[in-house]
Amino acid sequence: MAVIIAAAVLANLSFISSRPFGVLPRRTLKSAWLHVSELGAAYLVFLYFCLWMERAEHGVAYSQGWEFYAASLCVFLVFGFPGFVFRFFVSR
Repeated sequence: MAVIIAAAVLANLSFISSRPFGVLPRRTLKSAWLHVSELGAAYLVFLYFCLWMERAEHGVAYSQGWEFYAASLCVFLVFGFPGFVFRFFVSR
């Protein structure tokens, strides 16, 4: 359950804040590349969190193939869709 909550929160962080990476001063509107880079950074944090959870529970992290990363990235993007809709369609 913690992994699903972490994925939902991290996937939507890019769209919640208007500041780049949530801390840098805002000079202009965020570009699409900045949103993509924030999503990529959040995905890496999510993968690290999952790795940490797996090591904490099993004592070792099992190796994964490219299929795992492709599927987890797609699920992560699906979790980020509500934030995208709110940012670009609802909030205006």
